[in-house]
Amino acid sequence: MKGTTGCRVTAIVLAAGQSRRFGDRNKLLTNSKGKPIIQRTLENLFASDIDNTLVVTGHQANIVESLCQTIADRHKHKIAFIHNRDFNAGMSTSLKSAITHLINNEGILTDNVQDNFAVLVTLADMPDVSTNTYNTLITATKQAEQEKSTLTESTQTLVFAPTFKGHRGNPIIIKPEIFDMILDIDGDVGARHLLKEHQAIVQDVPVEDAGILIDIDTQADLQQNESDLDL
Repeated sequence: MKGTTGCRVTAIVLAAGQSRRFGDRNKLLTNSKGKPIIQRTLENLFASDIDNTLVVTGHQANIVESLCQTIADRHKHKIAFIHNRDFNAGMSTSLKSAITHLINNEGILTDNVQDNFAVLVTLADMPDVSTNTYNTLITATKQAEQEKSTLTESTQTLVFAPTFKGHRGNPIIIKPEIFDMILDIDGDVGARHLLKEHQAIVQDVPVEDAGILIDIDTQADLQQNESDLDL
């Protein structure tokens, strides 16, 4: 439940891309199953136990921000925005912009705060990730935080990744202890390669949700998304 004691989890929603592979429209503003893609994504997120949300904008920032604010107001959800001026340089710039913002504005690298803080990183073009998946990840993170005092530093989990039928997907939850690694990422990538390089700090969280593997990049993806998932 939101507002309970324990680890606070902030969502970062990456919504800055130009949708080059999609065509001449901003895919996030394109309808899927009767609603803009980003609206479906946010509605599932806002219905979860996430505490607050930071949206990173870039392409058509004003339009995206206005829609997100309307959805947040409707759900009475606390939302903030940052604009990534370097969004053309790839997804990593948006993720790093968000992490830098949190470091500068939340004081989360101080010991007493980072012990009770985590960040859920999700992609705005993944509308089929369920509210239950978000909650499953949040619960796993909070349980690990409660058990932290019984573990050595080398055995602590710092990344929580959902899996469906053995395949890792998005979103993921990360702890502040790996923010330095995030800030070293370059190009049009997220944190996926860090999971492969640092398996010891990753906890796989099984979910019954094919949506963690599906993002909408092309018109063909959108057409597929219009039908029921069958994975």
